[in-house]
Amino acid sequence: DGFIQNISDERDATKVVFESGATVSAKVDAMVAALTIGMLKKGVNIYMSYTDFRNYIQEQNGTCCANKPVIDAASESIKYFGDSRITLIPVLGLEDAADEAMVASAPDGLVYATDVEGSDRAYRLWFDEKEEKFMFRVLFRAGTAVKMVDEVVLGQVNNL
Repeated sequence: DGFIQNISDERDATKVVFESGATVSAKVDAMVAALTIGMLKKGVNIYMSYTDFRNYIQEQNGTCCANKPVIDAASESIKYFGDSRITLIPVLGLEDAADEAMVASAPDGLVYATDVEGSDRAYRLWFDEKEEKFMFRVLFRAGTAVKMVDEVVLGQVNNL
């Protein structure tokens, strides 16, 4: 079901409700306010959609002043202004989230893994003479998990 569902189902995960119509900057600030000291010691990634990421950069650049540099919109990730332990990262998986979700976790706190489906016939390797290339077919399961549910923050506009 993905990380959002995994985190939603966990009682010990911190959940933040964003106000409807809030700016991306306000949402990021709410996520940062929910981070624990333990999370900050490890470093934290805040994952968001590419749309939210671009809007955040635009909002931050709009409030730019002498003590704050302009952020390059082509950045693949950026540090949260004022705390270099926090990195904002856009991900495609959150682009279509109807509830405008953001997820904060230590870099190794979220796991995506695969497992071959149980038998010795789960994979096959052969040479295709017609195509003149090796072919490989494998059946596997893929899933997500949260390592430390008390060190993850889920922010959503609704559905919490």
